[in-house]
Amino acid sequence: MKQMYLKTALTIAAVVIYTSSFSQKAVYTSNKGIIIGFGTGASYQQSDIANSMGTGFDFIFGSYLRKKENEFLAVDWKFRYLMGENRAHDHRINTDFTYSNIRYAFFSYDAELGLTLNRLAERTRIVITGFAGAGITHGRTFTDLLDEGGNVYDYSSIDPGKPRKEIVADLLGLTDGDYETKLVNRAAVLPTAGIFIGYRFSRSFTLGIEHKTHFSLSERNSAFGIDIDNRIYNSSRTDMNHYTSLGFKWALGGGGRARRTSITTPYYTTPATPRTGIMTERPLNEPAPVVREAPPVKNVISQPARSTPPAVRFTNPATPVSVQSNVFPIEAKATNVNRWNDVTVKVNGEVTYNFSLSNTGLITTNAGLREGKNVIEISVRNDGGSASAMAEITYTRPARPQAPAPVQPPVQAPVTPPAPVQPPVQEQPPVQAPVTPPAPVQQPVQEQPPVQPPVTPPTPVQPPVQEQPPVQHPVPVQPPVQAPVTPPAPVQPPVQEQPPVQAPVTPPTPVQPPVQEQPPVQVPAPSQPQEEKPCGVRINPGNADWQFCLITPAGTFNRDTLRRNTFTYSGSATSLFFMPIAGGGDARVNGKPYPLKPGQYYLFSGSLKVILSTRNPGSMGQWSVCIETDREPVYGSGNNRPASPCETSEGEARPAKSQGKQGGNE
Repeated sequence: MKQMYLKTALTIAAVVIYTSSFSQKAVYTSNKGIIIGFGTGASYQQSDIANSMGTGFDFIFGSYLRKKENEFLAVDWKFRYLMGENRAHDHRINTDFTYSNIRYAFFSYDAELGLTLNRLAERTRIVITGFAGAGITHGRTFTDLLDEGGNVYDYSSIDPGKPRKEIVADLLGLTDGDYETKLVNRAAVLPTAGIFIGYRFSRSFTLGIEHKTHFSLSERNSAFGIDIDNRIYNSSRTDMNHYTSLGFKWALGGGGRARRTSITTPYYTTPATPRTGIMTERPLNEPAPVVREAPPVKNVISQPARSTPPAVRFTNPATPVSVQSNVFPIEAKATNVNRWNDVTVKVNGEVTYNFSLSNTGLITTNAGLREGKNVIEISVRNDGGSASAMAEITYTRPARPQAPAPVQPPVQAPVTPPAPVQPPVQEQPPVQAPVTPPAPVQQPVQEQPPVQPPVTPPTPVQPPVQEQPPVQHPVPVQPPVQAPVTPPAPVQPPVQEQPPVQAPVTPPTPVQPPVQEQPPVQVPAPSQPQEEKPCGVRINPGNADWQFCLITPAGTFNRDTLRRNTFTYSGSATSLFFMPIAGGGDARVNGKPYPLKPGQYYLFSGSLKVILSTRNPGSMGQWSVCIETDREPVYGSGNNRPASPCETSEGEARPAKSQGKQGGNE
């Protein structure tokens, strides 16, 4: 490798020395011949993400349209082929807790018209050329989203509160630099302009430095614009390609010095004429000179002009707001501020370096919020003074639904009244008081088993005895029922048969056990509400419209719909395309859980039941979708992912295959 560098340096030195030996005044009168050259240098982009310096190479071919000796300007045309590549890594965390990292490569085919300061080049050999034109630029943007195992990187290991250089270093250490996921693959017609400053060493060789820029006329992908970084911020400038190189140019053919017409000056002499009337004295009428002293020069003290004081105001949020997400995109507009170091951003009193300042004065950052009131303060300064602005954001967690079970306890209250009903049952012994005086009556009460044999012989007596139990069962519930039992009319004939009447007096004792069993009736206490399990999987909405697609009878919803956090949908659908992320639950296929892999694109089709919201159980404020279907999905990543139903534009990235893998487990 060192030998190759040494050979290249020696070759360039030999060319310079050889061409310098033939240095002469460059005078051309012919427009014939061609101009060829090449250059190599640095390529970088001007977009919404700060990027590193890349490399590039260009080749030119052209000719002069007009070039004459001693004319002020010379006109030429050129065709240029240019290729370049560079990478960009964003230190700002996105709302889906990821970081943007891209690799951008482009190829351009341009036709240019140049104007050269011809008179300056003839007299000083300094060549200054300005050129402009247009051509077709093909840009391709890739991102490093998946690791070697095909899983999405775990960005939680990166601390968003660090300085941006440390965040970028952590991001480079986390990723493998493969850039396997294609984001943008677009060709557009872009205008171009640039300048070349060099030195003409000989009639045919020129060496110099050149800078060239491609301008996008639109921030979005279109026929006249390319979204280089696949990101669009409000009030941001359009994306541009920059290329700075060391250029070598040769003029071949059409040379030759112009013939000069010889000019002969004739020689002649003029005879001398003697002067007469030489005055040696001042004439009498000539006034004498007057000498006056000049007034002293006063020191003028000039004061430098004072800079205009800066100003800053919040554009998002413009007023205090309440949100249910713990990450909020902050935007503020600053004037008379040009340096990033002149801006200070504080979140709840703590300084954060996770912000950016655009050329138009737009300050953007994604602030992490804590529960309750959050104060965001932005301060700016310059030589003319300083200014600051504050915004208030209140973060509240989404409320969880409570079970209505505690309403049931009042139903158990009427069960307790049977307790006061029992006391009148115990008052029945006084009713039997006239029966107790005879001593033989008390004995059969204790000897009921022997009493039963004499009762059985009289067959007609047993039927009325069996009819009395159903009459006496409601006695503990309705005391007035005992009133018809007390009349002596039906009791007097069988006076001796009252002992079996005392038998139902004893049932109050077995009636009391069910009264004591009433506490088990009160056992069903109100069940405490259990935390609901996630009904679906969290998703990554993506950046392009096709990265999320939901087709329903009510219409089609894509990534642009999810920019409103208040949007929800619950109902049937015929097609659903998305990428899940870690966390959340599973889909349900044929009534069974169906796990989904993060970082894979899934396409569900058929008869679906979908609930899409940021407030689903387990969503944690992120977008999640609950899915019930009777058909397994198609999934994949990279070139093997399924096609999105919303992927209709020819300029968007499309997979190499129309279908991915079938099933969810491998």
